[in-house]
Amino acid sequence: MLPALTDPSLSNPLQRICLSVVGPFLASPLFLGLRELLRLRGTSLSLYTNGLVYRGWGKETSTTWNEIVSYIHETTCRLRKKNILDGGSVQFKGLKPFKTRFLGKGFNNFAFAFSGFSVDAQGVSAIDDGKRIAWQDVTDFGIGSEQMGRIFVDVFFVQFPDTRIRTRSGLLENAHILQALCAEMVQKNQIEGEELEAWRKR
Repeated sequence: MLPALTDPSLSNPLQRICLSVVGPFLASPLFLGLRELLRLRGTSLSLYTNGLVYRGWGKETSTTWNEIVSYIHETTCRLRKKNILDGGSVQFKGLKPFKTRFLGKGFNNFAFAFSGFSVDAQGVSAIDDGKRIAWQDVTDFGIGSEQMGRIFVDVFFVQFPDTRIRTRSGLLENAHILQALCAEMVQKNQIEGEELEAWRKR
């Protein structure tokens, strides 16, 4: 049995993120009406610390918050990829905490706090300075550590041998989705490149 939703062990970040995403829906009149309709039909939907359970027609089905978060992640990534392949672009914006007019840029640069990335079917660009790397040229990407003064901070980066664009991962919205999207786009271009090379050798 899943532990109760009010259990104080609700501390897993994934659980809190998922609840913050689905919470407004669960509190909406639509959900409350759906739950009442299920009750009248002899079925029920119960929320717990690590997921939810649906009971009806002699069966019980449970889903964890991690599974829901994974589904939301995969769906978001798929929709953004479709938008890109249809000719659009998607921005993953970074937070720049220092807003002062004269010193803000220097402090933000020192903290690796940049404006983020713009992604389309051809490649990825830095929003701040427009530096661009085509998907077929990407040699590495992901989250790595860089030194900021005496400490190390995590940055999300995309790299070509002579070009590296990055921003602090903790200040980048949906960094995990950007990482999954980069993986798919790089793999897609590698496959297309291999197919083209095989066709040329015929």
